[in-house]
Amino acid sequence: MRLQAKTVESRKEQAEGTDRKLLEFLVENPGVLSLYDVAQMTGWSVGRVQKGAERLLAKGLIAYRRVLSGGRTLKLLVPVEASAKSERPLVVSGSRCVEVRVPAGLVEAEAWGKQVCVYALDRLSFGLSPVEDKMWRRTCLYSGKGSSRREDRDAVVEVPEEIAGFYLLGMTDYVVSAYQTGKVLVTVESTRRLGK
Repeated sequence: MRLQAKTVESRKEQAEGTDRKLLEFLVENPGVLSLYDVAQMTGWSVGRVQKGAERLLAKGLIAYRRVLSGGRTLKLLVPVEASAKSERPLVVSGSRCVEVRVPAGLVEAEAWGKQVCVYALDRLSFGLSPVEDKMWRRTCLYSGKGSSRREDRDAVVEVPEEIAGFYLLGMTDYVVSAYQTGKVLVTVESTRRLGK
């Protein structure tokens, strides 16, 4: 076998190994990840992840999902099985419990019951209220209920999966601020690196 043919065969085997490891990684780490996230978590270059993703995409084993985060569109990788399960766009698949801590100085935690109304107000902010807010309800993109509990003097709200997924709360930074009496505004600021 000529040297050139051996080199081509060696690179093909290396690419197949990368593809196999990349697919295993995506299946073992449910939830959607960007090329950069996968590169950081595997120690590979972004180029290696991108080429592997392109080959897996051509074989129909993975899909790209687009989500809006911080005013930017992110292209995220998901195995085809996870992509098919998630019918709603902009929702991260998987049932991760995401909690938002509301400091005691902003609201009186004892005024909040076991359920809190959660309103997706726009692409960067959502509201929390201990009682239904008619204006937020009428103008919101989505509304739901979250459970609430007291921890020390703070209120801790478990955010519904739809809200957590839309705002990518598992991998974004956010600021909690008082809005009106008893209500809170949560503003998503930026996507942070996994592991922060």
